[in-house]
Amino acid sequence: MKEGMSKKEGFSKKEIGALGERMAAEFLTRHGYKILARNFFCRVGEIDIVARSSDGAIVFVEIKTRSGVGFGAGEEAIDWRKIRKMRRAAAIFLSQFPAASSELRFDSVSVALNWQTRRAKVRHIEGVTA
Repeated sequence: MKEGMSKKEGFSKKEIGALGERMAAEFLTRHGYKILARNFFCRVGEIDIVARSSDGAIVFVEIKTRSGVGFGAGEEAIDWRKIRKMRRAAAIFLSQFPAASSELRFDSVSVALNWQTRRAKVRHIEGVTA
């Protein structure tokens, strides 16, 4: 976690989300993914990370960061509406950046921050559907 990070006070929701996105990108990279884009914005929404897996698939990743247990696990927040928006945004991404791979996948990465231990638990789920 961030140097000097001992409690969540002083961190905005945006800063916590950015920390989770950095941790997720580092996790994916360590596990053989090549990051192609971060925070791809288009008219229908945003894709947090677009990556290529070690087997060549193009992977669109939704990241959810939690700094407490009050809202449940991050992946629980990915419903059919979010997946529909991800699919639409992915189509726009692919129209702008054609991919050599025909295999596409939608994954989630959940980052659970523990402020007392200054550690994070990262959970990667391949192939999210709703």
